[in-house]
Amino acid sequence: MRPFRRRRKAAFFLTLVASGFLVFLHSHMASMSGDVMSGSDVKHRDGRRGQMLSSHHKGQTVFKDLVTKSLRSLPEIPKTEVIEVSQNASILSCNESRNASEIFKKTHTMTIHGGGRLGNAMFQYASLVGISSFHGYTATIASSHFLRRIFKLKAPATKNLKTQTKAKREKSPGMYDQSIQHLSHNVNWSLVGYYQSWKYFGNISETIREEFTFQDEVIKDMLKEAPVLANWTRITIGVHVRRGDMASKYERDRGYNVADVGFLNRSMNYFRKKYENPLFIVCSDSVTWCKDNLMSDDTIFTKGRREVDLAILAHCDHNIVTSGSFGWWGAWLAGGDVVYFKNFPREKTWLDRQYSKEDYYPDEWLGMQ
Repeated sequence: MRPFRRRRKAAFFLTLVASGFLVFLHSHMASMSGDVMSGSDVKHRDGRRGQMLSSHHKGQTVFKDLVTKSLRSLPEIPKTEVIEVSQNASILSCNESRNASEIFKKTHTMTIHGGGRLGNAMFQYASLVGISSFHGYTATIASSHFLRRIFKLKAPATKNLKTQTKAKREKSPGMYDQSIQHLSHNVNWSLVGYYQSWKYFGNISETIREEFTFQDEVIKDMLKEAPVLANWTRITIGVHVRRGDMASKYERDRGYNVADVGFLNRSMNYFRKKYENPLFIVCSDSVTWCKDNLMSDDTIFTKGRREVDLAILAHCDHNIVTSGSFGWWGAWLAGGDVVYFKNFPREKTWLDRQYSKEDYYPDEWLGMQ
């Protein structure tokens, strides 16, 4: 009996030593993982249009998987979810949702309520999809939402939910709100506001572009309005000129601004120098003004419905943006080079205080005056 007892004691002792080593390894790797997550984002380019994406050091995942497999046989060690987020991080820093479980997604939903027209609604929907993806929630919007008539949206219809729903109001319409990363997962959420920052959905850019696939009827009308897009034999530059509702004294005093002909000529000349024989396609709420000031052999003008004009801009190779979210989305969906009017919003105005240009305009876009 004594030799057996000695062997059993020795085996027990070795088990304790091994368990202690694995606990130490787990703690050490967790601290290393935190250091990696709190570091600077590594940005790289993907695709011919130069889309910006973000990713983290992949060694972190390898270390965590190794430790997790080693500890599976030790049920007495509690598993705690730890999410390290740096002070200046955004949703761009995370390529996976916090909760990937399908069961979780079926029981946790998120929707959004905001105002405005097409460009504003697109920001709201894109941010909803980005934020819900980050938290592992299911994004939902009303079955009657007008965006469904324009795009082939995948989000299910909002339903009356028995579980508690809580509102999350934005701090400013054009600034990224870091608190969005720390929502409680005990309730369903209703986002309230405009949420106009690419940082809410920049980590799932291709998903958002798929969501904003135009309905077939919109594409048919686009090709009738701009048949040149069907041939695609020249580099096309979409030019959105917004003037009408922003030209009034009231709106200008608030901070809205209208790009002058000088900006338009400079931005068009920029593309004339960069690309051989480009074709400019101008979409505007003031077509007469555009024809009077921008008429040229390499420029054509369209006047379709709002969704048709947006489809035209989105199917151009590159874009020029003046003011407003409508032109912003035409340029973003196209995914090419973008020159924007950097005096929007006007500095030191009410509207300027609602926006951070770093959060509103993607880093790779070029601002001109």
